[in-house]
Amino acid sequence: MSTQTKTKPKSQKNNGAPASIVWFEIPADNVERARTFYGKLFGWKIERFPGPKPYWHIDTGGAEATPDGGMMERQCPEQSVTNYVGVTLRTTHLRSGNGTRARNSLLTCRSD
Repeated sequence: MSTQTKTKPKSQKNNGAPASIVWFEIPADNVERARTFYGKLFGWKIERFPGPKPYWHIDTGGAEATPDGGMMERQCPEQSVTNYVGVTLRTTHLRSGNGTRARNSLLTCRSD
């Protein structure tokens, strides 16, 4: 019996282009304090977006490939940083008793 394990070459582990973060969102309990903190720490420029809901654009100041982000007031204690990842889309459907549906997951915050 052999004790060697076979591993796939690196080229077979990832079928496609690597995924990368294209946008991020930071929830904050105190937006003004968070703006000051991240601005001083990373040199980010954080300005409020116009519109009815309070939302701030984070300009990371990097090259075009460097993602910018957003900041908002935290909606619930469980809300954490959200990273949006750009990937090559492949349609995957799950079979269920009610037909075919696309797979999806979402964090929801409730204030009961």
